[in-house]
Amino acid sequence: MEEQVTSFFSSAGRERPAEGVNAESPWPEEAYFREVVRAVLAGEAARFEEIVNLFRERLYRVAWRIARDPEDALDITQEVFLRAFRALCSWHGQARFSTWLHRIAINASIDYLRRQARQRDATESLDAMPPEQKAAIECRHAAPDQPRRQAYARELRQEILAAVRRLPPRQRRCFVLRYYHECAVREIAAVLGISDGAVKRHLYRAARRLRKELSARLSADGG
Repeated sequence: MEEQVTSFFSSAGRERPAEGVNAESPWPEEAYFREVVRAVLAGEAARFEEIVNLFRERLYRVAWRIARDPEDALDITQEVFLRAFRALCSWHGQARFSTWLHRIAINASIDYLRRQARQRDATESLDAMPPEQKAAIECRHAAPDQPRRQAYARELRQEILAAVRRLPPRQRRCFVLRYYHECAVREIAAVLGISDGAVKRHLYRAARRLRKELSARLSADGG
């Protein structure tokens, strides 16, 4: 059956989904999704194609925001549908079906980034070098008039990422989804199962904590 799900996605082609494909038709009610899920779980796997057709563009946009590559976003989107198909029995209607799928898309995209990071760590010897040696190599290959600026920018980015990783879990997830993956506050709230106001509070506290951690470094560099 999973091969059939893959064929549903592949039959639409490997091109980027066209935007607005569902704009002319009213969006189905939750009762429709419950009926489709019941049918698929009862053995009518072909009806899952309805889910693919409805959500393909939406989930592609989520994946593209994170992966920033069209081919990778398509691969992630297909993975999302496969995960959703395998986990259909776990959706009991407590959350909206679109929210449930959105969470799967976010998790699949983050898993993809983690795999990519592990691959880079395994293949790029530069990343395994001590910071001083990396900076020296980057300076040698940089333009003559900006080696120090480029090395400084890279080092600063690494410090910011390290500070983000030290944030409390809920603050970190809100901050990463908002500023690295460009998710709207409402999208973040739906994914994390919290209110819009809670998202805004976590973002404010995360930004305040990051400013405090980085202010000493920035002040020293500015002086």
